[in-house]
Amino acid sequence: MPQLDGDLFYATVERSNPELARRFLFITGVADEARFHTFVNTVEVPVLRKPVAVETLLSEVARVTR
Repeated sequence: MPQLDGDLFYATVERSNPELARRFLFITGVADEARFHTFVNTVEVPVLRKPVAVETLLSEVARVTR
């Protein structure tokens, strides 16, 4: 996200609307960077690492939108 990192956006949504936060799905190419490592390993929503197979993406989208 060019204006705001996903972890900070998620934290803001989680504080203001926890129900909506449970519907998040992260797709990242930087999961192994030190500043995101803790977040990726503790967040309670799916985190997919790039590249992600289309089938996996569709499956996770279906799961979080139920």
